[in-house]
Amino acid sequence: MQRLINVTLALTLMLALAISLPATSLHAQQGKILADIGFKPKEHGFAFQNYGNENNPTNLTAVEMIRIFGAERVCAGAVNAEGGCKLTAPAAAFMKKENADMDGGHCEGMAVLSLVFFEQQLSAADFGAALPNKLRLRGNKALQREIAYWFQLQVMDEVYGSRITLTPAEVVDGLIGAFEENYLVTLAFYQPDGSGGHAVTPYAVRQMSDTRYDILIYDNNFPNEERAIEVDIEANTWRYNTAANPNDPPELYEGDETTQSLIVVPLEARYQESFTCSYCGDYIPAEKTGTVDKLTFSLNGEANVIITDGQGRTLRFVDGAFSNDIPDVEIRQVTNQRGRTRTIGSRRAPTIIMPNGKYTVQVSKARGSNPATSFTFAKQGNVLTASKLDLSQSLDLNIDRDRLQMKSAAARSLKVQNTVSANGRHYAYNLAGNGDALTLRLGERGEMRASGSGGNYSLLVARTNPDGSSKLYYNSAVGLRDAGEAEFDPEDWGDTLSVGYYDEDDALLETETYADEPLSEDLLDLFELDRDFMENFDDESEWDEAWGADEEGDFGEDDTENGDDTDTDDQDDGDDDNNGGNDDGGGDDDGGDDDGGDDDDD
Repeated sequence: MQRLINVTLALTLMLALAISLPATSLHAQQGKILADIGFKPKEHGFAFQNYGNENNPTNLTAVEMIRIFGAERVCAGAVNAEGGCKLTAPAAAFMKKENADMDGGHCEGMAVLSLVFFEQQLSAADFGAALPNKLRLRGNKALQREIAYWFQLQVMDEVYGSRITLTPAEVVDGLIGAFEENYLVTLAFYQPDGSGGHAVTPYAVRQMSDTRYDILIYDNNFPNEERAIEVDIEANTWRYNTAANPNDPPELYEGDETTQSLIVVPLEARYQESFTCSYCGDYIPAEKTGTVDKLTFSLNGEANVIITDGQGRTLRFVDGAFSNDIPDVEIRQVTNQRGRTRTIGSRRAPTIIMPNGKYTVQVSKARGSNPATSFTFAKQGNVLTASKLDLSQSLDLNIDRDRLQMKSAAARSLKVQNTVSANGRHYAYNLAGNGDALTLRLGERGEMRASGSGGNYSLLVARTNPDGSSKLYYNSAVGLRDAGEAEFDPEDWGDTLSVGYYDEDDALLETETYADEPLSEDLLDLFELDRDFMENFDDESEWDEAWGADEEGDFGEDDTENGDDTDTDDQDDGDDDNNGGNDDGGGDDDGGDDDGGDDDDD
């Protein structure tokens, strides 16, 4: 940790020293390389293109979750021989969300891992080839998981907090200083409105004229190519064209000293034993915390968001324009961009981290081609996601610490997952139905109360006991009521589901018993789940291994590509039934819910 602090400070000092020099201090002949770390895209970059989840890669598993957070924080039981474990319900929900977010692309993971290989912190030989450029992605679950691991680290506080936002001229001078010290960084860039973020690997700076400089990059959208971000240090502007080929419509990225759209991220920030976990630990009701904890709100695509706090102050993100009057709020933009014709889920609203309290949130459709279909709230011990949203009609959310209400002008399909850890137990509540209102409230022991319009809802509950054993409960028609609340308290459930109904004065009216119905593959679509989430809790082998096992695609790789016929299909990927292995690429979350506590660079 001390080394990270020292190195980060060193980079900051180098940048400060560099930008204190006048631009005319850099004189070179046209096309002269001023600094170069020796990275070559055709050797050290990957030969395959940045990818999403359309080919069903294996992303994060429980093994990677343990690497990131530590077994003591994400496991509900012992670590198994493969290095995985049964995840807690919030950890499983967080992993599902992060895996789904990768549908927009894995550029952050590819940009970082290429440098990790280059710096020889890891060996490409351990993943199937002598050089990174000879690695195949198809069938190589170990490599897929490693890319996902480095992708996910971007959302960690320690990594996000190390980001350095610079003007174009500062980036040029700073990279020259860093490269001369063989200090490695990734580079993130955005459109002026903060959308369309992308992560690349800078490796050299070339001077083209007195004012024009090129930052040479490995862009994982364009394998085996030398590409350059053009910077005019006199105008303090930059530009980069991301057209995948001459036949694709160009997507020009550009900015200036006011856009704050170029961000340097030290590689060293990712080298830590574990990272802060915003959703780990036991859920504690707001009135008992004694402190103001953080609440993270994120979406998996584009949307207009207006948040109003209890004092009437507002945060607005409407069609790319942002304003905020709410104190102690942090905004995090993410990078999620691929070649325009291949873009899936590439643009998303920012992640918003705010003090847990009372808010109203209005979510509506924004201009753009990637409308949000899910949102996630996360805080200590609790991750809640609503999915398959239709924002053609706006959705109003009322938040009051431990209570969330969803309302709309007309009935809509509602699919909600609420996960919680409390007193050594872990619960995942999944509700699916139709209505114009749904209210959820958690109790101190992890029990959940719900009320809403629309009558019957399908209910799937995963319960994990203190000894690590789990059971799944399912019923297709559990009644909810407009007045009063239904209480789900699975701690004492046996072979059936017992639901208590309370009036508005919290008096028990009646208790109904519902049958525990058989599981089926249809539940994946009904509750917007992935196979690995179900298998994480399936101690009784109710879940058929064939359900939801989507076949991996070819990732656009030719069988003879690069002249490398290494067979990686039989590599041991370390997965087992309880390690959270994500053979379906993070499930069917329509591009992924954004954030369970953090945000993602693609």
